[in-house]
Amino acid sequence: MKKGLIVLLIAVLATGFVFADFSGDAYIQFNGNFKDSEYGFANETDASFSFKFTSDSIKIAGEEDIHVEVEAGATLLAAETVGEDASLVLWNSRKEGYGIGLLINIKTAKIAGSNWYVSVLGAANSAADYAKATAFQVKTKKVKDSFGYEMYKTWQPASYSVAYSKAPGVTVGYDGFTASFGFNYGREKLKNGDLSEQKLAYSATLETKEFNISDDLLKVQAAVAASKNKDKETSDIGASAKAAINVKDVAVNVATDIGVEGVGDSDSTKFQMDASVAAKYDFVSATSYMFIGKDSKLAKTYNDFYLEATAKADLNKFEVPVTVGVSAKNIVDKSEAGVDLGANAEYAKDAVVAGAKFGINLKTTAWNVNAYGSYAFEKVMVGANVKFTQTKDAKDETVNKLSAGVFAESDALIKGAKLGLTYGLNNGLAMYYGGSYCTKNAANTTDFMNEDYGTVGAYCIISF
Repeated sequence: MKKGLIVLLIAVLATGFVFADFSGDAYIQFNGNFKDSEYGFANETDASFSFKFTSDSIKIAGEEDIHVEVEAGATLLAAETVGEDASLVLWNSRKEGYGIGLLINIKTAKIAGSNWYVSVLGAANSAADYAKATAFQVKTKKVKDSFGYEMYKTWQPASYSVAYSKAPGVTVGYDGFTASFGFNYGREKLKNGDLSEQKLAYSATLETKEFNISDDLLKVQAAVAASKNKDKETSDIGASAKAAINVKDVAVNVATDIGVEGVGDSDSTKFQMDASVAAKYDFVSATSYMFIGKDSKLAKTYNDFYLEATAKADLNKFEVPVTVGVSAKNIVDKSEAGVDLGANAEYAKDAVVAGAKFGINLKTTAWNVNAYGSYAFEKVMVGANVKFTQTKDAKDETVNKLSAGVFAESDALIKGAKLGLTYGLNNGLAMYYGGSYCTKNAANTTDFMNEDYGTVGAYCIISF
């Protein structure tokens, strides 16, 4: 009966649409934690499909073709639900019981012409964000399951964009330009049943197309955004710009994001910005990134000012399969967190990858080194890493940490399945991102100097 309900529901939703994609995965993990003596299996399944619909064109104002475009996706999965008897749910609280969930996401719904469109899905979701760091990573992006529950967070390049609150509205595109506007002015029902005072929320954005000058010699683009959250009395205004310059063997990219937040209250108004420069000549490349402001979302350590620089050389030009790089973070140390220096080198040829990373903080003298390597056999890849870290504790005593990880994985032994074994590595990260990612970035779970023997894991993920 449950299966019949799902098939019927999908059939109704898909009537009149063209399927564009059907995919999903199912996996089983075995996880063992030697320190906490915890062992067991974990299972999960999900499937997604998307479909598109385009109406017949009609001609208005001469030869202009106008039509409707709709693109939607849906996820079908079995997961934990609130009640034991749940059979068909659209949401759950991950507590107990299992049920079938179908979540629908409308990706596109617009009226379009030859070089314009009007989207009815609302105003822009965010302000432009052009400038990004290279050496500094922050844990910001949440990865959620199909029911919207956070599974883990990923590391993303540090970046600043002006605070932005989306309001209900419309988005319009014309000849590469994109603009959006939305607002809401009304009352809300309070918990005691009374109505709140009238509140205003609005958002507006405009992004130009990329202007190409002198046959790719110069490319420029700009954007502006303004918004007000219904629970605030102030507005946030931002502007962004970027340019790309290409002259023979030299390529330079510059970008900046500027924001004035808290407009309307002189006591809370603050100016923030970031800027980045990336340059490349032949086999050498370099980057620089700067942030000014007090935005704790960017980095709690460097609130007022942050400056970094990196350089990289790819020696493959000289038939040497090696890349080397250096980095410096928090170069002007206004936050008294110390300057972080780093260096790395990697050898990659045929089936062999081997590398090392070194980092040190000039103020605390804490340092670490991670050596990693992998070898790709015909059907199986194996690899390992060893990391040593030396820091100081609250009593200024030296604390040493030695960790290591090993993996073996293959997607060639069984067609359509990825198999893996890990020791001392984050099993979940290895399953989704691969053992090479974990060893290169030292996603270790061991600490041999403190008698923590980490974790052991195995996984099989079937994707379709």
